[in-house]
Amino acid sequence: DLYASKLQMMRKTDEGFKWLAKTDDGQREVVEEADPDQWFAVGGAYYDSSASSVIPLAGVNYSNIDFLGRGMIFNFFFAGAFANTSISSPAFLGSRLDLGVVGSFSGIKTTDKNFASGVEIEEERVRRLTQDVLITAGYPIGNFVKARSVLGFRYRSYSDDNKTAESFVLPADHLETSVAFELGFDRKGWGLLGRYDWSQRSKWEPWGPEGALVSAEDVKRQEQFSSWTLGFQKSVFLPFFQKIEFSANTMAGRDLDRFSAFDFGFFSGNRVRGFSGSGIRFDRGTVGQLQYSFNLAEVVRFDAMIDHGYVHDARLSKDMTSHTGVGIAANFVGPWRTLVRLDLGYALKSDLKEVEGDTEFLLVVLRLF
Repeated sequence: DLYASKLQMMRKTDEGFKWLAKTDDGQREVVEEADPDQWFAVGGAYYDSSASSVIPLAGVNYSNIDFLGRGMIFNFFFAGAFANTSISSPAFLGSRLDLGVVGSFSGIKTTDKNFASGVEIEEERVRRLTQDVLITAGYPIGNFVKARSVLGFRYRSYSDDNKTAESFVLPADHLETSVAFELGFDRKGWGLLGRYDWSQRSKWEPWGPEGALVSAEDVKRQEQFSSWTLGFQKSVFLPFFQKIEFSANTMAGRDLDRFSAFDFGFFSGNRVRGFSGSGIRFDRGTVGQLQYSFNLAEVVRFDAMIDHGYVHDARLSKDMTSHTGVGIAANFVGPWRTLVRLDLGYALKSDLKEVEGDTEFLLVVLRLF
């Protein structure tokens, strides 16, 4: 029985998240005054096809749901190659405004691949490293609509791969500043989202073979680029803690190039299982997902997904291309008071035959100190 276990559990209340303590009869009750912070040991591994090998994860995670005694939520995650920290105020100064800051940092360089007519050009591989800081603000409009703005700072640096041609000129390292606005609607299992992003590069110069893959005019134009997304989702709740969810996002952009176009990233909203790091990039398209979930108190959870992307990547074809992935994910209680998160993806079918059969996975093990 989950309530009788030794797991730390929380419940969402009108005053925010509260810790649950065990009672004498093996049940749980809300603790009004409790230690708000928790330390976890972190272990695990990550892999996708942009990585040269499996990336080990080892470190700590610290969370505090009443940071500085002001009702703010703070979290710090460090796992060797990756670090993520966030702080948010769900009710800033007692208002309905929520504010947050998120920083994501990596010490691992990933490989960006280039294609021509469906065949990779290995001499044009580029290694890249990205660091992100996001500042967010959200405000509800009525009971079912929420407006949100995001100010982002992303530093991108580039280096040679061991297969990159000596004559290939790398893109310029730069700071990318972005502003995004989104409007979301959520009611009775229906969700709708509209989002617009605008970005400015601090520096952008000719790059490619002999530095002449794109014209000086295109380089100047691509210093700024923009994109927009329209999405929907529908959740159908079934008996016995089960749920089926349908979702789809349609995206397009302006002045996008190889390094600013959409991709199938593991941690992005455009994920197609198995295709993270595949090198597929697109300037427009639709990504859809069908997901089955079994979820018991966010402690035991199982998900099975099938994703499909119908996108335009001019390097692969002048026409739209199709890519289908499948995956499973699970959260469960492990031995020695651990909580395990496992996420697996497999590239089932693709118009880019070279990436069919690719895999990706994330394993995270948390143990409460």
